[in-house]
Amino acid sequence: MCNGKIPQRGIGMEGAREPVFRSVRAEDIAEICGFPQNPMELCYIFPSASFPLMPHVLMEQIEKRRCATVMMLDGRVAGFANLYDIETGNRCFIGNLVLGPEFRGHGAGTLLVRHMMDTAAGTFSVRTIMVMCINENTPALRLYMKLGFRPLGAEPRSGPDGRPLVAIRMGRDMG
Repeated sequence: MCNGKIPQRGIGMEGAREPVFRSVRAEDIAEICGFPQNPMELCYIFPSASFPLMPHVLMEQIEKRRCATVMMLDGRVAGFANLYDIETGNRCFIGNLVLGPEFRGHGAGTLLVRHMMDTAAGTFSVRTIMVMCINENTPALRLYMKLGFRPLGAEPRSGPDGRPLVAIRMGRDMG
């Protein structure tokens, strides 16, 4: 079970209640598909997908991964993430992390990443949490650095327009 007892943390958004984390449901898929606002944003969260993100493509990705999680704020789907390449007792990656546009820049990303880290550590006893982040995604890079992630390597990628990009592999020890 990926979503057991959830640590509650404030979000720092005026009037926002505590987040609720739960497994993704079929009725969430269309809303999550609308979160990426353009091809580049989709590249940040799901590099192999084409814009706009189609529900069946997201569902196929969810089926390949673990702990597909939705973060709810004030009764609305605010964010989504999952885990992949899990090596129990060693490491795993947080993937497909995305927030609804109105929830960005207010601390929601921090809450979702921390929850996924807690889930990975609690469920799979991982010692290292990894992420991949496109070099042009400055807000995400700053978030991961704030949370203690450090660059470990890089891989060449191509943007949706064919422009060269770099996927930065970052990791954080949980101990």
